[in-house]
Amino acid sequence: MTFDESKHPRDGDGKFTDGNGGKEISNLPSASRLARNYEEKFGNDDEAYEYGSQEELDALLGEEFKGVKGQAAVDKLLKEKRGHVKGAFHRDDIGDIDLFWGNDHIGLNHIIVRRGKEYARRNSEEKTKHIQDVLRHITETVEKGVFKRQNARGDIEFLHNGYGVAIAPTYHGNKITYLLTAYKNENSKEK
Repeated sequence: MTFDESKHPRDGDGKFTDGNGGKEISNLPSASRLARNYEEKFGNDDEAYEYGSQEELDALLGEEFKGVKGQAAVDKLLKEKRGHVKGAFHRDDIGDIDLFWGNDHIGLNHIIVRRGKEYARRNSEEKTKHIQDVLRHITETVEKGVFKRQNARGDIEFLHNGYGVAIAPTYHGNKITYLLTAYKNENSKEK
């Protein structure tokens, strides 16, 4: 396969662009845009976390909120719609697990966006209830969940009472264990 230069547009400085004339797609960091484009193209949450840097991690984390754990941490970030809580959850097999607001691809914001898309065709009340159910079960699922699987990147999924969570042990080489996503496990036989 040969490299086709015409399929890889560049700006005036010779740098690769996104193909839309150099206009910004959004105010998301470039890695987040890449992740969003990858997810839209392939429809796989796992692919949305393959890009990043320390600067993006710092921007993603934002302000640290202290003194809240478990559901109180979830509620705090839902209220603030920004920031993070170190050690929001704990599991004896993993240790402390951080929680952050995140963006459309990671964290609580991702959970709201992604679960909203799952129920996009339902009425607003059902969609809201679905999202709230998932958010309300995060703490219990993280802390009491049973191991489901671990992917090649090391992300670990746990299931509990019909809900699932994914915990990531690092963010692009940065040692930070955090809640990646949460979902309702519609196929679960345990209810």
